[in-house]
Amino acid sequence: MKPIYAGTHPVRGRGRGKVIFIIIIILQVLLVGYLYVKFWKPRADKPEVSHSPTVSDPQELSPAPAPTALVPATPSPETTALISDARAAIDAGQLTAAQVTLSKAVSMNPDPEAVQLLGELNMRLLKSALMMPGKEYYVIQSGDYLQKIAKKYNTTVALLKT
Repeated sequence: MKPIYAGTHPVRGRGRGKVIFIIIIILQVLLVGYLYVKFWKPRADKPEVSHSPTVSDPQELSPAPAPTALVPATPSPETTALISDARAAIDAGQLTAAQVTLSKAVSMNPDPEAVQLLGELNMRLLKSALMMPGKEYYVIQSGDYLQKIAKKYNTTVALLKT
């Protein structure tokens, strides 16, 4: 006579753990594949660097001509006068007037001295409490962080920290 089992069958449910394990492995493989395609796959806009060039034409191996040295622009008398006017305005504390004058000088003749002075003046104006076009005050809200604010105002975190 055969025994009669009451309750569950003794083999039922034994393979369930293996099936769940295999499903988890398949999901992980799919996730890694997605991340590879999304982030790590070489993009078409970036050409891959080849360490062993193949050249079919020997003329392609000829060295490229050396770049010519850039000759610094000589400041014109008008530019020199505008730079001196801007320095006088900076000394007098009229920073926005000096900025306008230097911008005019740089647009006329991009003299390195004028460009450097304009850059220093722009940073000084940016860090000052003076209101000017393109400058906006922001009250930090709960949940804000520097990267979020920098992205919103199209600037860098380093500039926000200054």
